[in-house]
Amino acid sequence: MRKLSSDTSAQVHVIEMLTLFWLFFMSAMFVINIHVPDSNSEIIDASLSMAGRDALDLAASEPAFDSTNHSSKLTELLSLDDYSDACNFVKQGLPSTYEANCWVAQNSGSMDISGFSGSPIGNSVTSYLIIQDSGNIWSIALDVWSQGGGAI
Repeated sequence: MRKLSSDTSAQVHVIEMLTLFWLFFMSAMFVINIHVPDSNSEIIDASLSMAGRDALDLAASEPAFDSTNHSSKLTELLSLDDYSDACNFVKQGLPSTYEANCWVAQNSGSMDISGFSGSPIGNSVTSYLIIQDSGNIWSIALDVWSQGGGAI
């Protein structure tokens, strides 16, 4: 029969490793338990995004008065450099409970705000549309947020 070693250094190393594991585990539990505010619901973000995208698509699908030169009423307004009216036209497609700011850029230019409605309180989502007409490319961004209230 073999006799067990009386060397306790191995036992001390095991106890050290268990202590270190416990220390790291408890540290991780402390970090995990820090209260962080919940993120906004993805459903709200999706609803805002869909409302913005629908308003952009609706404006881009409206027939132009001069249909021989322009593909839609939106591109007709943009080609006249009437960005403010183009943005107001896009924002008309939003539900009454939503508000938006609108930016427009032509070709490789920088985006400039053309339809300022205010600053959002809370979460906002930006929807984008790139549209081409008469040799120009416009980028339109619609920053949408919920303003509450409105008719059901």
